[in-house]
Amino acid sequence: MSYITIIENVVTYSMKQLEFNVPDSLSEITLGQYMEIQTILDGNDDEYVIGLKMVSILCGITEGEVRGISKTDYDDISQILIKTLKSTAKWKQRYKLGDVEYGFIPSLDNLSIGEYIDLDTFVGDQDNLHKLMSILYRPIIHTSLGRYEVEKYTGNQDMDIMKYMPMDAVQGSLVFFYRLGNELLKAIPDYLIRQGVEMDIVSKQTLERSGDGIRAFTDSQTRIFWSMIELLNRTSMQPLHS
Repeated sequence: MSYITIIENVVTYSMKQLEFNVPDSLSEITLGQYMEIQTILDGNDDEYVIGLKMVSILCGITEGEVRGISKTDYDDISQILIKTLKSTAKWKQRYKLGDVEYGFIPSLDNLSIGEYIDLDTFVGDQDNLHKLMSILYRPIIHTSLGRYEVEKYTGNQDMDIMKYMPMDAVQGSLVFFYRLGNELLKAIPDYLIRQGVEMDIVSKQTLERSGDGIRAFTDSQTRIFWSMIELLNRTSMQPLHS
């Protein structure tokens, strides 16, 4: 006998000795899980295998345990995951990982050239989404009157920790970052001028290409989200391989 319960907004699946939570909010999915699914989507054409792996990753159980779930329960779980992935997350200016609170970079005026260069480097690389997030979100070291100061960016901090950040913060920040791209293009030339650096035509064209990269990257993340939803839906509608 198996059953799915919802207690205090936590969806739990139970069957004999197997019990696990089914994420019904993007806040319950980590960036690391999302990146792992990205890798699977890039390296496998078998939609049934992909569906099994996605349920395994998102629910934190082995593929063998997924195979032991009844088809009916698999369909129910898939539909919960589809609804979760379809949900829209608002931009989160601050969030917590354990005891550490992270905040989105508070001011474009204080964006360093090093930060901008690394943003431009990581924005087009699917494998480095956690590194992109480590620039956009950093530990808050001081708060005052509703404002906060984040840890200085060095490029040497532990970026892998961002793989544990909640996916709702990631999704919301990507949408915000899309809009931020145009502001970055405006802010960087002003910054350079204040620093006494002249902007030639080549430099301006480079910044424009960077803005295009931000937009293209955001679009690609959206396509990956919908690919995940489509595959889960298709595998839940078809019989699984035994």
